[in-house]
Amino acid sequence: MSDRRVIVVRRGATLAGDWHRHYIGRPSPLGNPWSHKREAHAELVGSRDDAIRLYAGWLDALPVDSPQQVSIREMADRVRAGERIALECWCAPHPCHGHVIADRILNLVNKTGT
Repeated sequence: MSDRRVIVVRRGATLAGDWHRHYIGRPSPLGNPWSHKREAHAELVGSRDDAIRLYAGWLDALPVDSPQQVSIREMADRVRAGERIALECWCAPHPCHGHVIADRILNLVNKTGT
């Protein structure tokens, strides 16, 4: 992702500058209920890509008033106000559901300007 207003980082990563950190791992509301790892306390799927794909479909199907959708809109509002968001997950730097969340945030921001 080239837009550096929203990034996905490993939980507790050192970041230069001002970032609003938002934990998105399990058991947070934005945590991914699917994983390719047995020890993850999630529904086991065949691959990391499967977990990401299932998460994207699940997230998009949630009602607009769900805690997850509300959280994404709130983060989009922060980005519109000039803040930078660091989505913290244990998967980073590997691809994960955090990239789905980042895409949804930036889609909302770009839909309404800034």
